[in-house]
Amino acid sequence: MHVGTMHRFKGLEYQKLAIVGARDGVIPRTDILERYRTTDPRRYAREELRARSLLFVAATRARDAPRIGWYGMPGPYLPV
Repeated sequence: MHVGTMHRFKGLEYQKLAIVGARDGVIPRTDILERYRTTDPRRYAREELRARSLLFVAATRARDAPRIGWYGMPGPYLPV
């Protein structure tokens, strides 16, 4: 699933759901976050919370169990 499509999952439910490519730099999108890290710390915090919430919403849409995959380093919101 593409990060942009995670917005569409709120309120929906699926028996099976896979989040693929949840690697560091993609979830959260580092290019967006780094833009605000030093210039606007409040916006940085909001964007980081937004990225975490999107992943949570997408992962909780699976009725049975979500499948989350990545290559390289997993994103910082995924326990390994």
